[in-house]
Formats: sequence, C-alpha cells, structure tokens
Amino acid sequence: AALLTVTFAAFTLRLHRRGHLDLVEQQRALALVEQSHQESRRQQQFLEAILNSVPNAIAVVDQDTTCLGVNPEFEVLFGFTAEEVTGRRLFDVLVPERDLGDSDAIRRRALAGETVVTEGGRRRKDGTLVTVRISAAPVAGCHSRSRSSRFTKKSLVSAPGREVKTPSGDCPVFAFRTRMPPR
Repeated sequence: AALLTVTFAAFTLRLHRRGHLDLVEQQRALALVEQSHQESRRQQQFLEAILNSVPNAIAVVDQDTTCLGVNPEFEVLFGFTAEEVTGRRLFDVLVPERDLGDSDAIRRRALAGETVVTEGGRRRKDGTLVTVRISAAPVAGCHSRSRSSRFTKKSLVSAPGREVKTPSGDCPVFAFRTRMPPR
C-alpha cells in the first residue's frame, strides 16, 4: 500500500509539474500576443495620424468606387461628412455626369496598378464644381472586412447605419487637391 501511495504521489507531482509548465507557456504566449496586438494598434494609430494630417482630401474606395472612408480634408473640400459618403459610390456623389467616362478610366488604370495624376472637375455638396488635381493609386492588401468607417483625427470610427464589404485585393485610393495658383 505504501508503494502504491508513493507511486500515486510521484505521478500526481509529475502531472502537476507538466500542467504548471503548460500554464507558464500559455501565459508567455498570451503576453506575446498582447504585446503584438499593442504594437499593431500603435502602428495603426500612427498611420491614421499620417492620413489625417495630409493636407489633401483623401477617399479610400473599393473596386466599384464605394467609399470606405475619407479623411477630414475631404470633408472640408467637398462639404460632405464621412457619414454622408461612406457606403455610397464616390462617382455618384462627386463626379459630374460628363466626366463619368474619364473617371472610370482613372479607376481602371489604378486597379491595373498604375498611379494616375490628372485634373478634373468634381461636385461639392452645395452643387458647385471645383477643379481638382486627382491622384489615384492602388493600395495592395485591402483585405475583406465588414466595416464602414471614416478617418478621424483620433482614430477610425464606424459610420452609423452603414456597412461596407471591401473586396480582397487592391483598393484604389483617391487624393484630391485644389488647383494651386501659380506663384
């Protein structure tokens, strides 16, 4: 009976040690995951700060020009809030009918991997037209997500009541700048 008790105690001690080592390993892994998550958040906040500090109006759209988000300068230049354009086709909102063909050509060129810089007219919320320099470029790795958003000075926030599904692959980014007066 004593031998059985000693064997059982040794087995229990060994099992406890293995469980303890597994628990310690899991805690280390969780700490690494949390550290990685924090670093990812810091990088996202940094990139959002860059995007929001750019003095050009920026809109991120999917392959069909459905607006996924805009920066504060977009709101200033065109008069539309992020909530008003997120989830809507940017062409329907900004592009005058006479320029739809040219705008679609710009979109196709950007989706093909080309960076396009041109000038064109765009419609503000009040209906007035403004001549802008348009830069369109693909952003690789827009992975599928279901979120509608706008870029704010502090972070990415959801636009209420709007859901946008972005495709996998490249998404064009459009930047707009008013024509600069000659110096």
